[in-house]
Parts: sequence; structure tokens; C-alpha cells
Amino acid sequence: YEMYKNCKPDILAVAENGMEVIDLVRKMRALEEGKIALRLQPCSLAKLLNDSAMMVRTKYAAKKVSLLVEADASIMALVEPASFLNTVLNNLLTNALKFSFPEAKVHIRTFKHRSNAVVTVTDYGVGIPKKILDIIFDVGRPTSREGTAGEVGTGFGMPLVKRFVEAYGGSITISSKEMNADKPSCEHGTEVRIELPIPVTDAKSAV
Repeated sequence: YEMYKNCKPDILAVAENGMEVIDLVRKMRALEEGKIALRLQPCSLAKLLNDSAMMVRTKYAAKKVSLLVEADASIMALVEPASFLNTVLNNLLTNALKFSFPEAKVHIRTFKHRSNAVVTVTDYGVGIPKKILDIIFDVGRPTSREGTAGEVGTGFGMPLVKRFVEAYGGSITISSKEMNADKPSCEHGTEVRIELPIPVTDAKSAV
């Protein structure tokens, strides 16, 4: 019994991770087969970003990482709000936290670029090795890594994020610089950039 008691947290973590994988695979399959009906609508990115920040704030506080939100309240985007909040934003903010160090910062910003609304999530953590960055959206390749505090992942998060973003008519790109153990003071970290269509009535004001 004592052995089970000591191992219980690890067992629960493995079980929870397994359930998360199953849920992500189901969502991905349903999206690919057209079983998830996405009703795109004009949404305030500032509201969605702030809602997501609120949802992950306990995790950020526990790791002592600051989450800074810079969102222009006037910027709208055409998305399906529930999936964009729960799948896209929450995945990106969780990943940024996972690979950040305590006392670090994560920035999430919105702005307009040409005819699109842009969301960027920037962390200053360990960065992504090129061999993983090259296949990060490939569901058939192993990309899961431990976080800076030993956090585990599924490897399915980013492929699912990409599929949802593209279903909105948007695009996603990732740039990253891996931390060099020999030069720890050099700049490193990851930026995820999402470009989304904006409502037609707002397109005329895009710069």
C-alpha cells in the first residue's frame, strides 16, 4: 500500500495524459472528417486572449511565470470562439509555460497586418530543436518533450492547433532559437504566429 501511495501521483499523471491523447485524437479525426461544424463569427481577440489568460493563470502562478497580454480591443477575427479559446489559445499558452523557466515572461499580442488579424505568443524558454521544429505539425512523428519542470506532453497539441487555424481560413508559423548550454545568456525562445481572416467590415481599416 505504501508503494502505491508513493506512486499514486505518477499513476494519475500518466492516466490523465493518456485521456488527453485520446481526446485530442478524437477531435482531430472529427475535424478531418467534417464531423465538427465550425460556425465562424466575428470575435474580439482581446476578449478571447484575456479569457484564455484567466484560464491558465493558476498554472502560470504555480511556476512563477508572468503572462503579459497586449491586445487591441478593436481587432476582430473570424473564428469559432469555443475551439479557438479551448484548443488553440490554451494549447499555445500551456506550451509556452511548459518550456519557460521560473521567473520568466510570456507575451501574447494582437495586431493587424495587411488584411489579417495576427496573434503572437512569445516565450523566452529553451526553444525548439530544429529536428522537432521541422515536423512539429506532423501527427505521425514523435515531437513530445519534457518541460523545464518535467511536464509531460502528448505530441498532438500543435497538429490539432494547425488544423483548427486552417479551418478558420488562417495560417500558423513558428520561429524558434534553441538555448545553447555553452552560452546560456544568449537570446533563446519561441514565437508562434497565427494570422486570421478579419470580418469584411473591418478589412478596410487593416494596415
